[in-house]
Amino acid sequence: MHKVPCGPTAFFDCDDTLVMWSIPQQWEGDLVTIKCRDYADTLVPNPHNIKLLKKMAARGHAIVVWSGGGADWAEAVVKALKLEEFVDVVTAKPTYYIDDIAGAREWIGKHGYFTLEGERIHGDNFSRIGQEVEKENK
Repeated sequence: MHKVPCGPTAFFDCDDTLVMWSIPQQWEGDLVTIKCRDYADTLVPNPHNIKLLKKMAARGHAIVVWSGGGADWAEAVVKALKLEEFVDVVTAKPTYYIDDIAGAREWIGKHGYFTLEGERIHGDNFSRIGQEVEKENK
């Protein structure tokens, strides 16, 4: 059994969140190669979400990175991005959650999605930290 440190917790997805699968035409930014088992691919790191992850960790949030590709892929992404010191747990993305009758929006917390440029596409105004990073990118 693994225990996430007590306190606020932030969950970050890997694919199209920490790393982007589509490389924009004429992209001049960084690329990162993710190696997992016998597979490797070169993807675009999302600097906005990486900065947000680091800032939330610095402010005492426990950081969980998950992926629909499984815990091994999440770990490979964290290592390729050199985020080990900021991440507490890697796991597969949940398929189900079993809870009382309360709706997940009441307790699971805020949601956000940001482009490579740091533009919020949708999601809640989830935290002061998110707002700060969003302003820094403008």
